[in-house]
Amino acid sequence: MNIIRRILKWLGIALATVLLTPLFLVVLLYIPPIQNWAIRKAIAVASEGTGMTIGLDRVGISFPLDIELENLTATLGNDTVLHTAAVVIDLDFGNILRHQVGIEAIDLKKGVFNSIDLIPQTSIAGRIGELHIDREDTDLKKRMAILSGASISECILDISMRDTTITDTTESTPLPWAIRVGQVDIYNSHVSFHTIGDTLSVITGINSARISGGDINLEKATYSVASLKVNIDSLLLSMTDVSGTRSEIPIPSTAFRLSGTRIDSVGVTLPSFYIHTGTEEGQRSFVSGDIHLDFNAFTPGAGTNMAANIKASLSHTDILGIAGAFLPEGIEKFYPALPLKAEISVQGNMDSIAVDTVHLSMPTVADIAADGYIADLDNNDDRRGQLVWNVKTMNLDFVRRYAGLSGIRIPSMTLSADTRVKGNSYQADAILRRGKGSVHVKGGIDLNNTAYGAKLSVRDIDMHDFMPGDSIGNLTLSASIKGHGTDPYSKATGLKGEISLKHLRYKTLDIDNARLAALLKRGRATLELTCDNDIVMTNACAGINIGRKATEADFSLAVNRINFHALGIGRDSLVASMMFSLDGQTDMKQVYRLDGSIHSMELATRDTIYYPLDIDIEFKTSEDSILARANAGDMRLQFLADEGIDSLAYKLGAVATELEKQMNAKLLNQERLKVMLPRMDAALSCGTNNPMANLLRSMLGMTLNGICFLYTSDAADDL
Repeated sequence: MNIIRRILKWLGIALATVLLTPLFLVVLLYIPPIQNWAIRKAIAVASEGTGMTIGLDRVGISFPLDIELENLTATLGNDTVLHTAAVVIDLDFGNILRHQVGIEAIDLKKGVFNSIDLIPQTSIAGRIGELHIDREDTDLKKRMAILSGASISECILDISMRDTTITDTTESTPLPWAIRVGQVDIYNSHVSFHTIGDTLSVITGINSARISGGDINLEKATYSVASLKVNIDSLLLSMTDVSGTRSEIPIPSTAFRLSGTRIDSVGVTLPSFYIHTGTEEGQRSFVSGDIHLDFNAFTPGAGTNMAANIKASLSHTDILGIAGAFLPEGIEKFYPALPLKAEISVQGNMDSIAVDTVHLSMPTVADIAADGYIADLDNNDDRRGQLVWNVKTMNLDFVRRYAGLSGIRIPSMTLSADTRVKGNSYQADAILRRGKGSVHVKGGIDLNNTAYGAKLSVRDIDMHDFMPGDSIGNLTLSASIKGHGTDPYSKATGLKGEISLKHLRYKTLDIDNARLAALLKRGRATLELTCDNDIVMTNACAGINIGRKATEADFSLAVNRINFHALGIGRDSLVASMMFSLDGQTDMKQVYRLDGSIHSMELATRDTIYYPLDIDIEFKTSEDSILARANAGDMRLQFLADEGIDSLAYKLGAVATELEKQMNAKLLNQERLKVMLPRMDAALSCGTNNPMANLLRSMLGMTLNGICFLYTSDAADDL
């Protein structure tokens, strides 16, 4: 019996020890010396596990086991990774001895953090107003933190991509930790994202966001989330182009959701995303699709691919708000209140990109579709590709109104085009159709030797569809051009072109059989115009010697027949013929010289033939003078000015502006106008034997006995 009693006694003592020891240990933690020892132990374990130096100003433990930390700081070398004013941790302390920390909850206020070099490709820094973690299990041996839930508010986060091509001489080892997140809620925060060199930055203001199923590996720099939903109240895109110009694009309030997103050092995967702006019908935009991007796809020969399938509908308010800075000024007044719908599907890499679908449409306005491929994108010599386009226009009246084309109409048309690239050679073959008519353009350019060529064919295009207020009708013509070089002053530059008008209907007239040919060879340009139809029979030739210092030109025109009566000029039959010659010289600045004559003129009416007198023309200019003369029979016309062309044009423009101003004010100030007048002399005199008198007599039945006109203006002598 005594033996049994003793056994039961020791069993009771053992059981009491097992039950009371944890309670006793917990009680000991409320004793300050024991607290300090426990915290030092925890800090030592955490420092060893993270590789960081962890310090704090004060620690307190309250019932049942809440740890209060003040001014907690974690540093790596000389850099501060984390600093927070206050942290409260609800801790399961027993797991420390097993190198595990079971945390029921964490509350953090006023924190500052900086990833420094812990993440090789990215720098993350910012501030947190409040952070609450509902539950955490941390395995210090496996270096893994599991967050079942968290909420963040008043957070400012700045993310910058690093240039990994620059050699960093500072020794840095990525933090070998992994973090799993069940759900994170974010409120009233701001996030900034910057690419390498800050060529692109995105600044967002977040109303609310929810991240579910997050997985972060700091050592491998991989990030993935099962789903992400965000409501954004402000979004600003800022870009720098190749010229260094910075452009900012504000984007209205936006909401988006992502599913299955993964980002790592290899690439980005967005299996499903949806972004929308606005809430009102007709002002709401959305973009959805999936993107799979392997960063190595931008490296030739890597064999990896990228793919993107995107659908979008952009409201006119968002288009004008986002792209307004890039659109022509004032177009917002005429831009149609219709959505722009887009569908884009591309896949491939730098070796070959397949453009499966590009489809843009605006209901009742236009529809554009394209597909094709581009290969060897980074090799100028071997680059090749093809894009096939199909365009249908409907109501483009807003373009006409914006351009101020009151007498012009833009009718519905269709365009089919095939564009190709091979090395530095580009080619296009396009057909535009309107009704029964068509316009066919085929051409190309080789940038290696700046050689180019194109052919144009217009068949039965009804011009009345484009100019309904005019009496113009069907047009048929052909044109071609072929050349090389772009410097007109170089003798190596050459060009050959031709335009042939085969038929144009204007009112009751049929204008056809007209040809203009152009040739540029070894610094000399020639033009030749021939017409042979019921209205006019003529031949004109012009030659221009192009020089860097001066340009010389000659011109001759032989008009065998002009039927003025067919053109609606004159009361009866009137046919004219003449010869016209002209030669000149210019420095393309202030100096011009022209000498010409009109001779061998003949005017034939129904029963009479007239032979008008020859007309001689002289025109000379310099930097400070202008001389113009014309003589025909007893007619003399002369103009003199003590000004160059630019100076005279400027002063006459100033006089016209001042006169208009005074007329609007209904107050004529002659003294003000007088001092602005340029120095000019003009004279006209004629009797009865001159072309003017003959034309008035034959065409209008008027008799001219004579004219005498003298004009002089000077700032000192008045008119």
